[in-house]
Amino acid sequence: MEENMKRLLLTLAVFALIALAACAPGAAPGGAPEGAGAAGAEAADTAGENTQAPTVEPEPPAATEPENAGEPPAATPPPASNPPVSTSAASTPATPAPTPPPAPAAPNPAPAGDIGEVRAKEIALAHAGLKESDVVFVRVHLDYDDWRREYEVEFYSGNVEYDYDIDAATGDIRSFDRDAEYYLPPSAGAAAGAGDIGEARAKEIALAHAGYAADGVIALRVKRDYDDGRLEYEVEFYVGNIEYNYEIDAATGTVLNYEAEQDH
Repeated sequence: MEENMKRLLLTLAVFALIALAACAPGAAPGGAPEGAGAAGAEAADTAGENTQAPTVEPEPPAATEPENAGEPPAATPPPASNPPVSTSAASTPATPAPTPPPAPAAPNPAPAGDIGEVRAKEIALAHAGLKESDVVFVRVHLDYDDWRREYEVEFYSGNVEYDYDIDAATGDIRSFDRDAEYYLPPSAGAAAGAGDIGEARAKEIALAHAGYAADGVIALRVKRDYDDGRLEYEVEFYVGNIEYNYEIDAATGTVLNYEAEQDH
């Protein structure tokens, strides 16, 4: 574009020189001086050779209106959204399944140097000559007596209550007691009208119950007494350092109460 402008200006300058030459004094009528005419013609030829038509840049194409320019724009559909989530169901915790009832607890295992509750029960039942199915256990309790651990075993068989104190370390029976809860009627084997078994028979009953012969005990003593208006025999003896005490019904020979306690 700049080159074309230069050529155009040169052409205009040439024509201006020719016009000035024609108007100058002494110029030939009806034309320019020879020198000026020749120079102007040469300049015009040169300008004609060098002058080219200016380059016209093409115009950008006119914007084409869409076919539906006059129509209002179509409504844009709203974006798809996920279905609403119920917050009540999400926030409400699931109901836990019912917990089954716990199984019955097994007896606590015995620590080292302890016979345990199960063994203490076995020792008491064996001494009483009873089976577990024949009795109702009240309790088996570990306790201390004179700083020594022992099991207190208590149970019933019929109307008779049994109490045992058993050494927790060795299993030795430290003491035991047997109480009849109420008076038993005379047995069918009692002699009618006798009413008293006598001291000799009371000793035999006590020794047989304890599991000893007369020559295996010491300090054997028998006492005849009344308790709540009932005639009975109190039998006492020792085996080693264990003291035995029996209360025996004088009419029937029934062992109403007995104790075996270790003497310190």
